[in-house]
Amino acid sequence: MSKQNIYNRLMQAIGNPYGVCGLMGNIQTESNFISTNMQNSYEKRLGMNDFTYTQAVNTSKYTNFIIDRVGYGLCQWTSSGRKAALLNFARNQGRSIGDENMQIDFILYELTTSYKKVLEVLKNAKTVVEASDYVCKKYERPADQSVAALEKRAAKGEALFEELAKDYVKEDKKMLKVCIDAGHGLYTPGKRCMKKIDPNETREWLLNSRIADKLEALLKAYNCEVLRVDDRTGKTDISLANRCKKSDAWGADVYISIHHNAGINGGSGGGTVVFYYSSKAERKKQAQALYNALVTSTGLIGNRSSKVIKKAYHVVKNTKAP
Repeated sequence: MSKQNIYNRLMQAIGNPYGVCGLMGNIQTESNFISTNMQNSYEKRLGMNDFTYTQAVNTSKYTNFIIDRVGYGLCQWTSSGRKAALLNFARNQGRSIGDENMQIDFILYELTTSYKKVLEVLKNAKTVVEASDYVCKKYERPADQSVAALEKRAAKGEALFEELAKDYVKEDKKMLKVCIDAGHGLYTPGKRCMKKIDPNETREWLLNSRIADKLEALLKAYNCEVLRVDDRTGKTDISLANRCKKSDAWGADVYISIHHNAGINGGSGGGTVVFYYSSKAERKKQAQALYNALVTSTGLIGNRSSKVIKKAYHVVKNTKAP
C-alpha cells in the first residue's frame, strides 16, 4: 500500500506522471503518505495519537472531527467543509476514516467536483514543478507558500518521478489508439437483465458503460489514446455501421466492443467469452490472449463449450482494426 498504491491509483484516473508526482510531492509533505496521520501539534492538546484519534472518529466516541481544525489524512484536510465531506464520504462507503484507498477516492472526488481546474492542470502538466506549484496554491493551500516551500514540495515530486515513473514513455512516441464501444444504447429494446433474475431489469448499456469508463481510465494511464464510439449518455443507439466508420476514420489500432450476456435460458451466465472474425492466425491468438487475461484478472471463467469464438458480428467483421 502507500506510495506505490497511491501512484498506481492516481495514474489510473489522471494518466500523467508529471501531474501525479506533483500531487504526490504535496501529499508526502503533508502526511508522508500516512493516511491516518493526525496533525502532530494537536496530539498533546487532545491527548490522542494517529491510532486513537482515528478509532475515536470511526466509533463516534469523538464527535468534533469536523470542527476541530486538526489536519488529518493524506492531504491533512483541515477546514470544516472538507472534513465533513471526507467523513460523509467514508461513512457512505462503510470504510474507516483512515482508509488509504477511500482517501485516494476522495481526492479524486474533490478533483472532479470542486477542483476541476486543478485536475485539468494535473492531466496536462509538462513538468512536475508546474503541477506541484498549482496543487500547493490551489488545492492544499498551506500557510507557507514561499518560494522555498514550493521548491521543497516540487523536489519531493521530482524524486518520486525518478523512482516511480522512470519508465514512462513520453508522448513523442506513437501512442496506441484504442477504440471502445459500450454496446447498444440505454433504450435499445430487449437489451436488459431478465426480470426473474433482476426485478429492476437493469439495462445492458449501463453495465457496458461502467466497464468502458474504467477501461478508458486504465488505458490512459498506459499512455494510450482512447475513442468512445457509442453515445456516452446512452440515449442514442448509434448504428453499428457508424461506430465502425468512426473507428476506421480515426485510425484505431484496436477496437473493443463490450457486452454483457443475459444468461443461458435465464439461468447462469456464460462467463467470459471473446468474439473475433478475421481468419488471420494472429487474430485468434490475440482473442485468446484477451480471454486469458480477463479470466486471470477476474476469475470469470467461461462455461460455454467454446470460449474464444470466430463469428461474423458486425463490428468484429467490419472494422479495419482487430
